[in-house]
Amino acid sequence: FVIQKVTPTISVSNSPQTYSGIGQAATISGSVSGVASNVLTGGAATQTNVGTYAVTADFAPTDSTNYNNLTAATAGNFQITPADANCVIAGFTGNYDGLAHGATGTCTGVGTDGVLSGLDLGISFTNVPGGNANWSFSNANYDSENGSVAIVINKADADCSSIAGYNVTYDAQAHTATGDCLGVESEILAGLDLSGTTHTDAGTYNGDAWTFTDVTGNYNDINDTVSDVIAKADASCLVIGY
Repeated sequence: FVIQKVTPTISVSNSPQTYSGIGQAATISGSVSGVASNVLTGGAATQTNVGTYAVTADFAPTDSTNYNNLTAATAGNFQITPADANCVIAGFTGNYDGLAHGATGTCTGVGTDGVLSGLDLGISFTNVPGGNANWSFSNANYDSENGSVAIVINKADADCSSIAGYNVTYDAQAHTATGDCLGVESEILAGLDLSGTTHTDAGTYNGDAWTFTDVTGNYNDINDTVSDVIAKADASCLVIGY
């Protein structure tokens, strides 16, 4: 009659763990079943990052007559699962200023991880009305996240303060108010109409209307008036007696 040695069974003894930060290791261990009088040696593997890891163990029985040794036997797989990052993302609301504006914010991790890499804030907008910035976050140790925030760019006011009326003496020529409407970068904007201020004959013209109609979509339209004066001229009279 033959009684053969027993080869013990080893297995993973702890449950999957969630990633807990840089340097915060999860201890992965195995256990031996069916051999109460013997202790599992080795078999502990320390891992930090998210992933699935094989657990191996060595078993040196005190009763070598009845039990076989185990050397680097596979106990199974152990998993470190991704953690949730804290992503705080904000949009933008403001007036057109010629600059690009987009989402802002960070994703921070657990433990001492601090601000995490892998955040894409999406596209930026310069012109009115703006749009939606679609952001996404991807990091090996964290669950992926994504979202959308509004980038609101309102129309700005053009600077038309240089528009001025005129005060001249009649010279048989047409006269028109002068000036420009400037943008946020001091550029001269198209869309200024001063034709309503044009006069040739002498007179006082209060409330001559001018308009600025934006052609870029980034500025508010403006309507205003100026006062213009053409004074009477002195005629040159040559009278010759006889």
